[in-house]
Amino acid sequence: MVLVFAEATNGKFKKPAQEVVTYGAKTAAALGTDCVVLTMGDVQDAGDLGRFGASKVYNVSAPALAGFDSGVFTAAIAGAAQQLGAKVIVLSHNSTGKNLTGRLAARLDAGSAPGVRAVPVIDGGKFTVCKSVFSGKAFADVEILTDMKVISVVGYSSPVEENDNGVGVDSLGVELPDPKIKVLS
Repeated sequence: MVLVFAEATNGKFKKPAQEVVTYGAKTAAALGTDCVVLTMGDVQDAGDLGRFGASKVYNVSAPALAGFDSGVFTAAIAGAAQQLGAKVIVLSHNSTGKNLTGRLAARLDAGSAPGVRAVPVIDGGKFTVCKSVFSGKAFADVEILTDMKVISVVGYSSPVEENDNGVGVDSLGVELPDPKIKVLS
């Protein structure tokens, strides 16, 4: 299964969330599996993410998720991935995704590829992604060798593809640590 973390801003999903879900759906199709989306906190219209290829949406809601604490978000995503049996985790390559990609890889003993630009090529069991290197002046194909994989996707790398399928949203309970920071303003 491919688990996509769709980030919401003030409870609403913007184009980067649609892009990452589309990317996750294409990755799941290449692997012959399902694309499931994880949202966090108080979000609106999460079921609409099915229009971009998700087969199911799960939401984790807890007071600890009120502000961004990378340790808490890492625990939530890792816990969801373990509960749901995900083998690939996909995030946006924004400030949140950059913060979480390495943490998730370390926690889950996963291979990671930050800043991916294209849908993975699956060939004979090999999982290869393309990412930019040398400040975007060149590209490299990177094979992720582990069973668990964490990918962050650069914006505008996967055009949004939309259909008419909304999906249901289920709550997911995961154990979360206490936040170590508090956002004051």
